[in-house]
Amino acid sequence: MASSAGREVPSQFPTATLGGQKYDIRPLPIIHARKWRQDVKEPLQVIISTVANLPEMNVQDLELQSIVGLVQHLFTTVADAPDMLLNWLYAYAPNIAEDKERIEAAAFDAEVAEAFALVVKQVYPLARLASALGGKKFTTS
Repeated sequence: MASSAGREVPSQFPTATLGGQKYDIRPLPIIHARKWRQDVKEPLQVIISTVANLPEMNVQDLELQSIVGLVQHLFTTVADAPDMLLNWLYAYAPNIAEDKERIEAAAFDAEVAEAFALVVKQVYPLARLASALGGKKFTTS
């Protein structure tokens, strides 16, 4: 740990690659992380529950009307998810937001999803908490 103005800060941060450029994912102070969690909680829950609750089905066995209904439901719920993740990433990491134009021209949605996962690990350090409380050891890599 390095010292910055009398404060211990990690010497290394998780790194995300967006469009070939590496960015540090730096943790936010508690008050800002709390606000960020509050802002993303409800819409993220809707996305996760929609995807998690999709029934297993054989699309070939469905009638056209059922397929249209399924696609409409998915579209209205998760169609904007990649843009939402990107906006949440910008809100969490100002160093990434500063490079918004380049990122949107060069990065892929899958890279954004991976970067967002790193943010989630920062904001919800559940593995570290469980280990600190004497629970199981979890790996987060």
